[in-house]
Amino acid sequence: MSELSQTLQDAICVTRKLGLQYIWIDALCIIQKEDDLRDFKEESIKMAYYYGNAYITIAAGSASSLRDGFLNLRTDTNPVPCDFDYSRPLRPDDGSDGQPVFTAGAVRACLSSSSEVGALLTRGWTFQEAVLSHRVIVYGQRQIMWNCHRLESREDGLVRLSRGMAYCSPYKWPKSIESMAEKRFNGDGASLSAIQEKSQLKKKLMRDWYNLLRQYTTRNIGNSDDRMTAMAGIAQKMAVYLDSRYIFGIWETDIIRGLLWRNGSGMSQILRSIPLRRTHRRAPSWSWACVDGSIHVENYERCDEKYMDVSNLRAEFLHAELASDNPWDPIRGANESFGLEPVSILLIKGVLKPIQSFEAEFLQYSFKQPWLYTFWLPRRQKCSDVVTLLESAAPKEIKVAPRKVVGIAVFDTVADKTNQRDVLYCLRLTVTLGLLLVAVSRTSRGDIPHQASRDIAAAAPEDTIGSCSNKQCQEPQNAEVRYSRVGVVLVEDEKWFDEGEAQLISLV
Repeated sequence: MSELSQTLQDAICVTRKLGLQYIWIDALCIIQKEDDLRDFKEESIKMAYYYGNAYITIAAGSASSLRDGFLNLRTDTNPVPCDFDYSRPLRPDDGSDGQPVFTAGAVRACLSSSSEVGALLTRGWTFQEAVLSHRVIVYGQRQIMWNCHRLESREDGLVRLSRGMAYCSPYKWPKSIESMAEKRFNGDGASLSAIQEKSQLKKKLMRDWYNLLRQYTTRNIGNSDDRMTAMAGIAQKMAVYLDSRYIFGIWETDIIRGLLWRNGSGMSQILRSIPLRRTHRRAPSWSWACVDGSIHVENYERCDEKYMDVSNLRAEFLHAELASDNPWDPIRGANESFGLEPVSILLIKGVLKPIQSFEAEFLQYSFKQPWLYTFWLPRRQKCSDVVTLLESAAPKEIKVAPRKVVGIAVFDTVADKTNQRDVLYCLRLTVTLGLLLVAVSRTSRGDIPHQASRDIAAAAPEDTIGSCSNKQCQEPQNAEVRYSRVGVVLVEDEKWFDEGEAQLISLV
């Protein structure tokens, strides 16, 4: 044991003090070699099993490395909470003696100490470890904290009911949907109340997923290819309840909302939000896994019906062709069988509109839609590096002043806006929101957007789509161009976007 690092020795010491016989440590139980990832690929997607079945998880928050340890790093001690007895008048006595009636009790007094955990909260891998666990004991920089499904308790005396979404807190997973339905099952099938309860539960879980995703993406991942690996356990657990296909980090049953992820920078000071930056990992441009930084997806209860209301939708998801044999970790699952440049394609039927940007008037522009409240668009000065106005891409010879604003572009990254392009495209997904796209050559996988020739057709015409029964549409062989995402579009001129015919569009 003496040959182990101090942090591992401390973890074993805590395990023994708790009276437990076994301990699982990822650094020891997973073979992690850069030149041989076979064991890592097999074990890294089992986190839901390991942490979900653990008696307790030890979070060494104060240790910045394996060498530091965490049992003797406290800089000072916390004042000990004290219990005080008290009594107070309850009501005047109606008796003849006129003496008041008192009630007695006790109150606990404590001086709140810092709840700072340490470097642990910046690590992406530790996020799902806490979310999937039943109990977590956190060794923070100033005190020990206990988190479980029922309570959050701290060494300084603070005790409160668990909120389930706090840092280093286990997520309170609901009962099995199947068992819920069985309780209300009768001879004619599940009752109406059971169906409604399952529906409401799935909506809540989807909102919680987007909240968890936002928290996770504020953290750092040492290896860029682990962007989805470190979230795979939570996705596997969610899939049990959502009954949905997991498509490169997006749930098929909520794919329109999932595709409208955006830069979460500036959303919250508490979450330490990070501006997005594009990476070279093997992920399609339409997935949040293609960028590093904070991701935000609308997760407010009032938005649930908006993405299920057919009258609000303006595009139809048809089919996904994924270049991976592992749905939970598709980046690492894109092995040699898919070639050196694997391409994952999303086929969507919708109206594609050519647009172009101009930004001279953005700071003075008067919004037609309340984007500051409905889309949480930050103050103009803060978002001007990724936001610009959009106008129709009409031939220059017929352009007339004043320029007509049809929408607002919110680019995924500063680099996406900086790279000048003659023509952008908008694929409208809902009445007010769409994807900002650029045309790429058919051989491009889409992770490094570059513009294709303007002479290439915008998309395959609708009559080449063929049969779409059972969502088995295939990409037309004569489609010479695909599209790569570079941002989202806020629709200002709904009438202009309503014009046009639906086409089959390939997103890479």
